[in-house]
Amino acid sequence: MISISGRSKVNTPNPEKDDEVSYQTGETSNLDERRHPFVDGIINVELPAKWRGLTIDRYDGSTDPDEHIDIYTTDIGLFTTSEAIMCRVFPNSLKGMALSWFTKLPPYSIDSFKTLVNLFTTQFATSRPHHLTSIALVNIRQGKGESLRMFMDRFNQVALQIRNLNPEVALHHMVMVLRPGPFADSLCKKLVANMNEMRMRAYKFMRLEELRDFGGQMKIEPQTPSYHSQPDKTRIREKPPLPPIRPREARLPRFAITRPSIPVGGECSRRLSAQTSCLPQERPRPQEC
Repeated sequence: MISISGRSKVNTPNPEKDDEVSYQTGETSNLDERRHPFVDGIINVELPAKWRGLTIDRYDGSTDPDEHIDIYTTDIGLFTTSEAIMCRVFPNSLKGMALSWFTKLPPYSIDSFKTLVNLFTTQFATSRPHHLTSIALVNIRQGKGESLRMFMDRFNQVALQIRNLNPEVALHHMVMVLRPGPFADSLCKKLVANMNEMRMRAYKFMRLEELRDFGGQMKIEPQTPSYHSQPDKTRIREKPPLPPIRPREARLPRFAITRPSIPVGGECSRRLSAQTSCLPQERPRPQEC
């Protein structure tokens, strides 16, 4: 922890406890020439030999300040955990309006990284987005046809957006919004101690649920007949395709039918007339008066 105890003497930091030393500021003839708010113990600290600079985007004051602090501490933590160095390098992560605010801080106003974080987050508190609360977990319900895996993913996404979420509160909401089923019955029979234990148990029920659904799909899907797997007696033989229908051509009769022509007159006509003359003729009927 870095703190100010006076401005008349500068103490040399203990190299064995670089993170928990108490720095004192030295005398300055002209405060206007001091363009940084650090105490002398922070501004005079040496950077590590392997330092290659930050690899993060600079903060301009328009986004979440808490997120920038998390990104900054994660990146610089790869090189050092010294609070003096973390304070010394922090201005290099700022730009624009945020850097202008930092340069206007009064001299000797920052004596620790905790003080710097408090001033920074307070200044840009209006840039924080609207954070969800634990009440948002109440509105999450497992749908009727929703699988356990999909519900757990949706629940975890909302829980990650809630800052400082109490694990006991998340566990209570999880039990309340589950659909009645094997997993909910398991939680009622044997309670879990924390969220990690609940996730491990939920993973087991996810696998059982997916295996059951996969087996049901195999029974419902119709199986296509395989001609190679069936015996020869029951093998279905396909009929050859029929040839295309061609138009019929007109055919002539095999034997020509000819009728004999009877000449008019001659011997035949005389015989026919003689036969008809011998037939009795009908007598005329008498007329009635």
